[in-house]
Amino acid sequence: MHITNDIIVFRLKSDKRPACKVFNKTFCGRGITLLEILMAIAIFSFSIIPIIMIYRYTTQANLKSVNALHAANLALTKLEEYKFGGVITPVNSASEIKKWGEYERLLELIKEESNPGTDWSPFAPDWKIYERFEDYETIPYFPNFKRYVRISFFPEEKPDPSKYPGGYFSPEYKRLISRIQIFVEVKWAEADIDRNNAQREKKYTLYTIVTNKVYQ
Repeated sequence: MHITNDIIVFRLKSDKRPACKVFNKTFCGRGITLLEILMAIAIFSFSIIPIIMIYRYTTQANLKSVNALHAANLALTKLEEYKFGGVITPVNSASEIKKWGEYERLLELIKEESNPGTDWSPFAPDWKIYERFEDYETIPYFPNFKRYVRISFFPEEKPDPSKYPGGYFSPEYKRLISRIQIFVEVKWAEADIDRNNAQREKKYTLYTIVTNKVYQ
């Protein structure tokens, strides 16, 4: 039993007529044209492109975040290495009697940089800036990173005692050499082609100041 008025409400299993005749469709048995297939492909392509772009940008953002974390870790590791004495140790027995502090270790580094292999005189120190640089491919496990370290007095990097009344014993000069700054800069390239390209390289900087507590 079935009711027909161009639209079928119910149809019994015994009704064997083709579905196209039951529904009175004009395109019965026509199939799919090439134009319809191309339109379907075009719609699918336009809908999948944004998904692919989102995935691509998400991957790039994750990579940049990981590289930024590596840069921060490389800078902090090097800063702590200098600050807590992983670079230089006391070389004479007198200094070994009392454990060196952070300021004393850094002061020895600057002394050695200013007067390598000679007797250092506090009255004519000829201060120089301690600088070290690690280029690409030189930092183990981080070939796309480079690192620069700069250690100097702060705020005046190379104070001259002869400029102050009393020279070495001047309170102003003593104050200038009582603070030492450790500056670390890490640069990296997201791709090899970006290396040494100032506009494409990424940069992370970190610094701290160590004070001689006697003149704090």
